[in-house]
Amino acid sequence: MLIGEAFALVNAVLWALTGIFIKRAGPGVKTAQIMLAQNWFAALAAVLMAAVTGTIDDAFRMPGWVAGLLAGGAVLNAGGQFLFFSALRKGNVGVVYTTTTGLFIVLSLAASALFLGDTINLVALAGAPIIIAGLYVMNILGGKSADGSLRNPRRETLIALGLGMVTAAVWTIGLLTTARAVRETDIWSAALVRNTVPALIYMPVAFMFPNLAPWKATARVRFNLVASSFFFVVSYMTFLYSITKISPGLSALLSSTSPVFALALSAIALKEKLTKVAIIGAGLSLVGMAVVLASR
Repeated sequence: MLIGEAFALVNAVLWALTGIFIKRAGPGVKTAQIMLAQNWFAALAAVLMAAVTGTIDDAFRMPGWVAGLLAGGAVLNAGGQFLFFSALRKGNVGVVYTTTTGLFIVLSLAASALFLGDTINLVALAGAPIIIAGLYVMNILGGKSADGSLRNPRRETLIALGLGMVTAAVWTIGLLTTARAVRETDIWSAALVRNTVPALIYMPVAFMFPNLAPWKATARVRFNLVASSFFFVVSYMTFLYSITKISPGLSALLSSTSPVFALALSAIALKEKLTKVAIIGAGLSLVGMAVVLASR
């Protein structure tokens, strides 16, 4: 049974839902506010899950180097989030998303093979460029203006591309540290460490800028932040579980199909119009996903 692959795809759907509810919160919500809400919610959920599963003591008995890898991965992921959002502000969303996701797929597959000793089926590997091609068609060709040009100036686009590349590298290192640590502990203990560290990092931000506290938002924004945070937590848990069953690189590959699900969900939940180009790109990514699954 393709349990690891199934959880990676569930992760992609849940991550898409995270984005849908962020968008439903409206343009007034701040990036820092989103990150505060998600990371605090994740930390609270991790503590509750560890308590329910009786693994809090296990987390405290965790070897120091394992806790260090998890904490380091958490810091890297938080830094990657900041870089990614910065890239989105600078450049075209489609270009940034495709560059970051495409490079993350390639680096994750290579890194998991080189540093974790994972083997990836050649047929599955063939699905990677198809998925990336689909993301390119969906996000870049579908993100052009009516005259066929991208909407951002060249200089800002280059800066955004650079930030996107650094983001992919940072996320890959974070993936490697987390994947290595999870091999030495259970996912509940791992989630506890991995989620409480960013929450503590963001704590001073809330004191320095009290207007960013999620509870200062309107009721509508709070609801969408909570919904987004819920899917953020469940998404992360499914990803953690998937990398205990399959190669982290393969999990990253399948999880990166999230834009395809986001496209469909945005049409349903946000009533966004689907273009032919976007549908073709999504179809290409689905073909790539089918190739990966068929190889298993």
